[in-house]
Amino acid sequence: MINILITSFFILSATVFFVINDAIINYLSLTDIQFYHFVFYGTPVYLLIPLYLLVKGQFRLKLKATNYFIPLIRSLIFLPMPLITFISLKNIDLPEFTTLNMATPIFAIIFSIFLLKDKLNFLLFISLVTGITGVLFVVQPGFDNFNIFFILVLFGSFLMALTTFIVNKYNTVTSSVGYFVYGGVFIILSGIFSIPAQYRQLNK
Repeated sequence: MINILITSFFILSATVFFVINDAIINYLSLTDIQFYHFVFYGTPVYLLIPLYLLVKGQFRLKLKATNYFIPLIRSLIFLPMPLITFISLKNIDLPEFTTLNMATPIFAIIFSIFLLKDKLNFLLFISLVTGITGVLFVVQPGFDNFNIFFILVLFGSFLMALTTFIVNKYNTVTSSVGYFVYGGVFIILSGIFSIPAQYRQLNK
């Protein structure tokens, strides 16, 4: 029971942080800030975790993996997420974006049924039908207010669910901290490689 409460608390906290993150990006996307600026300035915060592990002497232990391909491919899948988020929030409203991101659990259920061979019980079935119906109400394909960027957000939700599936299926490959650190490798590299573009923009 305690584990369920703790897990639920972390899931709710993650949801709140994601919404805050989306709200910040929504605000920044209306200014001259580009997605690579967001990644670049977020890098120091991300690097606090590896730095902490180095100080504690646990860096190699936490990042040890039985198969390094798994966490790195997950990082590669996560790579386009900042770009998808910025492009989407420049073209649709935050409430629509946040609502469509709730499609992530729908994709997660589909992955769990077909790839993890989990059984589809009544509650999962109702959740799946309700979620798909909600997405259709927001997207409204075939109507005048349909926005092609809705599909882009759903693709981002698909990628998010895929990264979660990888962690769930291969949870023994590396530690949770390891997945976190590996998860930002390619995104951080993209932020570093964007420095010349930022320099040119500052000197215009």
